[in-house]
Amino acid sequence: RRVEAVIQELGQEGVASENIVLSGMSQGGALTLYTAVNTKYKLGGFVAMVAWMPLLNTEPSSGWKPVNRDTPMFLMNGLLDLIVPMVPAGSKTSEALGSVFSRFTYRTVLGTHATTVNPLTIPMLHTWLRSNTPLDFKTSNLHQEVNVETEKIKDKI
Repeated sequence: RRVEAVIQELGQEGVASENIVLSGMSQGGALTLYTAVNTKYKLGGFVAMVAWMPLLNTEPSSGWKPVNRDTPMFLMNGLLDLIVPMVPAGSKTSEALGSVFSRFTYRTVLGTHATTVNPLTIPMLHTWLRSNTPLDFKTSNLHQEVNVETEKIKDKI
């Protein structure tokens, strides 16, 4: 309800719902995925990291009718995550979301629950956001800066 209230408030301030990209990590990622399925608002995208789809056993994907069926969605989980393990949480979430959302992207990366989002994965997230959402990154050279830092880290590995 709070997420819906914030979306409504942003709309009252003149922000089109299609320009909102909802994102979260861990429990916030679960809330992001749940909102993607249940919100009445058409949003610009969803990004969830080290997350799972809550309530899959009680609300199976066969009953989902999301207004965001064609909205871009990105889920990234860590291969070494013991909190949100690939089996069953990651694989069941990916299967359920992939069966309903036409623009669903799932990526697994080397990392634990705390290390999945890191200097090596931020460029992947940035590239996906630029390519799939209405977010405007024209005023930022973050991508270049992160790539430089990533190359420095790779050289040390």
